[in-house]
Amino acid sequence: MDIERVKEILESDAEIDVYYHNAPVWIESILDGETVSVSFLDSKEKGLVQAEQLEEG
Repeated sequence: MDIERVKEILESDAEIDVYYHNAPVWIESILDGETVSVSFLDSKEKGLVQAEQLEEG
């Protein structure tokens, strides 16, 4: 996913399914032009991932 789409999802009122390696995540914030802070919905853990590794479901 490109960073512009990540921004659109963050600004949206809709609940949009996003996955990181098939694991559902909630986008928390954008840290820079590539890195995104996410919460993993299955485990409630937080992590930093590259935007290009996120997929919209």
